[in-house]
Amino acid sequence: LNFSTGRSVTNTGTVPLVPSGNAGELGVLAFGADVHVVVDVQGYFLPTIGRGYVPLPTPCRVVATRTAVGMLSPGTVREYQVAGSGSNFASQGGTSGGCGVPAGIGAFELSVTALTPTGAGFLRVSPNDGSNPTSAFLNYSASASSTNTGSVTASTIESKGLAVRNLGADTHLLVDVQGYYPTSGGTRYQTVTPCRMVDTRNAGGAFVAGTHRSFQIAGANGGFLDQGVTSPAGCGVPQRAAAIEASFTAVDPVADGYARAYPTGRPLPNATFLNFSALRSVTNTGTVPLARSGADDLVVSVLGGSSGIIVDVFGYYEPASDTPVGVEAVQIGNGHSCAVLANLTLRCWGFTASGELGTGNKTPSATPVPVDLVGARQVATGGGHTCAVRTLGFLVCWGRNHRGQMGVGSTVDSATPLPVTLPGPVDPIAT
Repeated sequence: LNFSTGRSVTNTGTVPLVPSGNAGELGVLAFGADVHVVVDVQGYFLPTIGRGYVPLPTPCRVVATRTAVGMLSPGTVREYQVAGSGSNFASQGGTSGGCGVPAGIGAFELSVTALTPTGAGFLRVSPNDGSNPTSAFLNYSASASSTNTGSVTASTIESKGLAVRNLGADTHLLVDVQGYYPTSGGTRYQTVTPCRMVDTRNAGGAFVAGTHRSFQIAGANGGFLDQGVTSPAGCGVPQRAAAIEASFTAVDPVADGYARAYPTGRPLPNATFLNFSALRSVTNTGTVPLARSGADDLVVSVLGGSSGIIVDVFGYYEPASDTPVGVEAVQIGNGHSCAVLANLTLRCWGFTASGELGTGNKTPSATPVPVDLVGARQVATGGGHTCAVRTLGFLVCWGRNHRGQMGVGSTVDSATPLPVTLPGPVDPIAT
């Protein structure tokens, strides 16, 4: 999040937590000036595989009040269609016939823009189910267009499933769809250590208004150094990734403008991901689809004013249908063994009198069985207990614990992984 003097600003995205199960899972650091902070929760990801994500082929507009209905006045609540098909989209100023989002889904990934507001205010975005949320989805300031991207629960009312409440000043509204969460299937989210992929201050220079550039996000040992970052190996996003969770920052723009991010090989979409104002750096975080094309998989187009661009990656979505299941690492213990698979899941087999297989019971297995854990990077097997390092360096352990060898603050055995609280991320482990 970037902020400016006298302007409230909001940014929504997926943030990893320390799985400690108590206070202190999330850290916030402020740089620059004194500032109040409000944190609102849109949803959560469970450690087990659950509801996936389906990125649209390219972001798509469903609401534009400039061409339909007009500005939202203070205190106004308007209802819009996002999923399904029909004639409502044209009357909302959106893409005729809709964006291909099916009915009956669980949630949307939306970019919401307050366009040329006449004063300061904020928008609340929610399913059209009669609820009145207290959390703000977007803060805006007079004359400064601003965008925020995040997940919003879908309503069961297809024709008018999204409610937008405007509190503050008159403003035009844009709503663009990035993708959706079905009730089952889709892709699976994996976190990475927050990592910079593009910084035009170090390579390429600021975008000239009306130009676009292609960047590599997925894969390894590509042209990352030419994108202004220091790591030649990238951020660990695999080539199979269908979308990324990333922050896009306009750095020191010389004039007002906006940016669009979309997969390589697709035409310029009508959906905007980031709005910026002259001389004010601003950030928007959300999910952006990637082309699975190799070297260059993401296009950024800057329109309006010249600006530098930074792209930071927080995670990625991998397709469940074609995730490889090769073995990354194997550890052999005293009676049981475990393997980390290429999709970052874990399988164990053998003896489990103390729960060392991590399956939730003490039933031995002569074949590999899944551990209720995703995001495994490394595993180590001991005489009667097992530990694994998850993404971002979080440590979990399970199994025999009569001498406190699991490090979880008790001496009780556990047949399921438990988090180990440490002062920092974990490097290679041994038991």
